Amino acid sequence: RSTLFTVGDRGAVLDDLEAPVLVPHAAKEKGANKDNRYPYERLFRSLQYSLLDNAAREYLFCIEFFGLKVSKAYEMFKQVLGKTMTYLAKQIETYIMTCHDSIGIMLCARINSHYRTTLREKAILCLQPYFDAIDKLLWPRFQYVLTLNTESVRQTDPQKLARVDTRPHFIVRRYAEFSGALLGLNEAVQNGVV
Repeated sequence: RSTLFTVGDRGAVLDDLEAPVLVPHAAKEKGANKDNRYPYERLFRSLQYSLLDNAAREYLFCIEFFGLKVSKAYEMFKQVLGKTMTYLAKQIETYIMTCHDSIGIMLCARINSHYRTTLREKAILCLQPYFDAIDKLLWPRFQYVLTLNTESVRQTDPQKLARVDTRPHFIVRRYAEFSGALLGLNEAVQNGVV
C-alpha cells in the first residue's frame, strides 16, 4: 500500500518508462477495474512518453522530408508543436503547484530526467527546453514540500502527541518511511538536490 510517505507500488513506474501510453477507455474495456485510478506520476509518464515519441518523429520528419538543417528544423518544430508543449507545461504547472506529494513529484522528476537523457543520447535535442521548463516546475516545488514536511516535524510538541508507548511513534515511522523512500529513489541518480 502506498501513502504520501512511502513509494510502495508507485516506484514501478520507473521500471516501465518505455511502456505503451495509458488509454483510459481501453483499460475500462479490459474489465479489470471499472474505476481505474492512476497516481499522477503514471499519468505524467504516459503524457511525457507520448510527447517524446511524437515530437521526436515530427522533428526527424522536418529534417528528412524538407531537407532542413538542425536549426531550421527546430524552428519548424516549434511552429508545429510549440503550442502543445506550452499547453502541457501549463497543465503540469497547474497540478504541481497544488501538489503536496513529494514522492510523486520526485518520481515525475526522475521520469523527466530519463526522457531527457534518452533523447540526448539519440541526438534529438528539440525537447530540451521543454524538459528544462518542467524541471524548473518540479524541483522548486519538491524543495518547498520537503521544507513544509521538515518544519512540520520541527514544530511538533512531543508532549501533545499521545501517551507514552514503547513502540516508535507514528510520526517517527512516517519520517523513516519517507526518508527511506527519498533515498531509494535518489540512489540510482545520485542527484545533489536531495
